Amino acid sequence: MMNYDDLASAYRTEKSSPELTPLSDGFYEEAKALCNLPEAAEYKDSMQKTLEEIFGLRVNKLIHYAGRATAGDHPPKNSLKLEADLYGSLMDSISAAKRSILESSSQKKAQAPVPDMVSVKLLHALPAMVGADSADYGPFKADDQAELPKETALLLIDRGMAELI
Repeated sequence: MMNYDDLASAYRTEKSSPELTPLSDGFYEEAKALCNLPEAAEYKDSMQKTLEEIFGLRVNKLIHYAGRATAGDHPPKNSLKLEADLYGSLMDSISAAKRSILESSSQKKAQAPVPDMVSVKLLHALPAMVGADSADYGPFKADDQAELPKETALLLIDRGMAELI
């Protein structure tokens, strides 16, 4: 059974090490149980704060590892199951962000689907708008003809503001 000295020792060791330190597989559960013991009531806040500090130190180390890692790297040595899961989520998020940020704009344009365009006659004057393809269209006067994304054209037709030509 863990005691306050064990918790304090784990904190000091974690704080002084640049790497994740070894902890028992049930460390977090044991620490939470310690905090909830009736005889530890007067120290509960202090112990919970220490546990939160340990978790924060370890999460910061995981973030640091994930930032330096490459896809497919395994969780850092001494990470607990919960921390390994967190590390996997961090790696997934970093990989997705990296793909999004580093993908060139020409690749993005090539991958974007080209919407079907439809020719319509506007029945009413309309202000400028953003079409379903995120491009700007208009402003329009009554009887103007326009080439609009199919989704946008159908919306205007359904609302009685345009007709097909």
